[in-house]
Amino acid sequence: MDPAGRGSGGHGEQTLAGRRLLVVGASSGIGEAFSRAAARRGARLLLGARRADRLEALAGELGALTRVADVRREADCGALVEAARTGLGGLDALLYATGITPLLPLARTGAAGWQEVIETNTVGACLVARAALDVLEPGGLVAFLSSDSVGRPRHGLVPYSASKAALDEAILGFRREHPGHRFMRITVGPTIGTEIASSYDSELAAELFGAWLAEGFMTERMMDVAELGELLADVVATVLAHPGISVSDLTVQPPGGRLSAANRSADDFVQGLPPNRGGS
Repeated sequence: MDPAGRGSGGHGEQTLAGRRLLVVGASSGIGEAFSRAAARRGARLLLGARRADRLEALAGELGALTRVADVRREADCGALVEAARTGLGGLDALLYATGITPLLPLARTGAAGWQEVIETNTVGACLVARAALDVLEPGGLVAFLSSDSVGRPRHGLVPYSASKAALDEAILGFRREHPGHRFMRITVGPTIGTEIASSYDSELAAELFGAWLAEGFMTERMMDVAELGELLADVVATVLAHPGISVSDLTVQPPGGRLSAANRSADDFVQGLPPNRGGS
């Protein structure tokens, strides 16, 4: 490793050699991409998610440990961290990448819909972080994926935005109550290669597309999930290499401007939606 903490991959990659990481939501999307990138940088990984088949397949590729868990269950949140403690001997960092994004207007969202989103995106994140407090090394890092929709809720996605806004407030609270650890909010913009829209009803998505376009929510370009995973692995490695510095907030967005009606139609958008592959 050179004096700047870079690995020997030849592309300025940061090293995570020997670092112990728990990735929650590792079976797909950003969590999976980050896990792959962290493994290439030498991290020792405990991967958690609901889908056992995909989790075990990924762990087999990466030589990682696994724990099947549903973050809506309090006991599972604690079990994830306990598995990291016993399997890895502790934790240097935690990435909470689990999230669900149902597409449903407020007028059609009942208590069960609200509960599932809040439990997954907000409560689960807080419970895993709480369990990790006594397992993390001093100065350890807890990173959460937030969203650029906070403060700018989209039609049909208000519960998701609300859950991420609540998560943002919880992150501020963790920083205040537990200054011995570092808590990072990663605000993520439009990204291709995730399953965020896999459960969307295509007709409803086409109907709402016009509103998203008119309000300036659609971007000309999207970030690639694999590239984003590489970036986040480098960021985590850099932060861990500098324990005296806290990087509280990171915002990642695709370059370029906003999409206009002249250069994309609703049909184009719907055809680009990922197939429905189930939850994380």
